[in-house]
Amino acid sequence: MDRAKAAEWLLRQVTNPVRASELVRDQLEASSAAPRSSFWLSIAKLLLAFSWRAIVGTAVSPLGGILLTVTCFVVLPRTDTQGFLRDTTVSNILIYLLGISMLLWAVTVFSLVRYGWRDTLTPTGLLASILWSASFSFFWNPFFAIVLSIIWVSFLVFCASSANRRRSLGILLCAVVAGWVIAFGLSALTHDPYSVFGKWQLLTALFLVPTVETSTTMFLHRKFIAPQRANS
Repeated sequence: MDRAKAAEWLLRQVTNPVRASELVRDQLEASSAAPRSSFWLSIAKLLLAFSWRAIVGTAVSPLGGILLTVTCFVVLPRTDTQGFLRDTTVSNILIYLLGISMLLWAVTVFSLVRYGWRDTLTPTGLLASILWSASFSFFWNPFFAIVLSIIWVSFLVFCASSANRRRSLGILLCAVVAGWVIAFGLSALTHDPYSVFGKWQLLTALFLVPTVETSTTMFLHRKFIAPQRANS
């Protein structure tokens, strides 16, 4: 693989193929009489210029997911189960709901930093995150459960009414599932609490889960949403 094809492949990871090809061609012309290192330095600068939002988004998404989940859990009142569910059942379900809430908010924060408000993925993720946060606060009461179910159905119908929103919802679901699988896999691994991995398991999850989530989001966004925006 020559340097032009290699550079174009690298730039395609952070921008659309047409733009990547144009940028490589421009850099080849500009550095035709310059040392070979000058070309790769220019490509490195372009990669940083196009990917800094993704880097920042990946870094802040886990913190944002945790903070927003905890804020919703503290601020939103929780309804009484009225004896329909045992306390242990509620606690177990709540742990799963909170975990998924963190993943949802993390994808939404990343989408906001990486793509901005105008991208359909960001408002779709925001609505889904708000609804999920409301679910772990109010779903324990039968009346509120019915109301929330109606709102969820309305939200799904709203997403289904637009191709971009359908794609955004699918990307959101895939990113959350990918993050959940990694988090569950790390938690299910047997380990010695006195070993190095045992001490650093949480830090491994804090690094690996958002990396998998954001990588899944960017890959699917580049495949299904970016081409539609380029053609519009």
